[in-house]
This record gives sequence, C-alpha cells and structure tokens, in this order.
Amino acid sequence: QFERPKFSPVFQVEVQGILKDVNEEMEGTLFYDRPNNRGALRFTYQGETSQSIFRFDDNEMLYISGKEFFYL
Repeated sequence: QFERPKFSPVFQVEVQGILKDVNEEMEGTLFYDRPNNRGALRFTYQGETSQSIFRFDDNEMLYISGKEFFYL
C-alpha cells in the first residue's frame, strides 16, 4: 500500500497539450481553494476560452464562456 500524496489547501495546476499531427494546442489551469471550498477551471482550445467556478458547499457551478478572466 502506498501513501497518498498530500496537497496544499490552496493550489494551482497548469497543463498544456500540443497535438502535432493536427497542429492544434490546448491549455488548462485548475485552481483549488479548500478553505473556501471551491475550485475553478480555465480551459483554452483553438483560441476559445471557457471558465468554470464550482462551489462544493452547494454543488453549484458557474460557467463562463468568452474573453473575460476571473481570479480566485
């Protein structure tokens, strides 16, 4: 049995994918905020950005599509 990894109560992860065979790129950023019990995802694919904020207290998600950015 392996010990599970320990994460900071607040963190950010960034991921980038490059699809060479079709010459496309995508990137995403995940934010997690345990003290405020929420998370957010910003995802860009072919120049279009979408954003989501999820509140774990009430399982509510806010989805934002467009060019406006948010910060936790």
